[in-house]
Amino acid sequence: MKIKLQGVRRVKIDGDFIRLDKLLKLACITSTGGAAKVIVQNGEVFVDGERCTMRGKKIRPGSVISYGKEVLVVGAPLPGSPRNAEDHAACNGCDE
Repeated sequence: MKIKLQGVRRVKIDGDFIRLDKLLKLACITSTGGAAKVIVQNGEVFVDGERCTMRGKKIRPGSVISYGKEVLVVGAPLPGSPRNAEDHAACNGCDE
């Protein structure tokens, strides 16, 4: 049985990891760090299929994050590429 995921977005990060709450803000899932903290602590976010309530969890390339109908795949940026420029250009409600 094949499962087709719709709305999967790739989020590129600099470095080896990013904290879960910062990733949610970077990907414009939430507009503030405080909102990210609330949804994580309420157990609404899944990391690699497991419910996660640790907002400071280190998320590494290859991780799959889901919140509601949103699915993020974390990846490292290609050398010399701008970080998430296209993601932020299309982001609604994000102040960056």
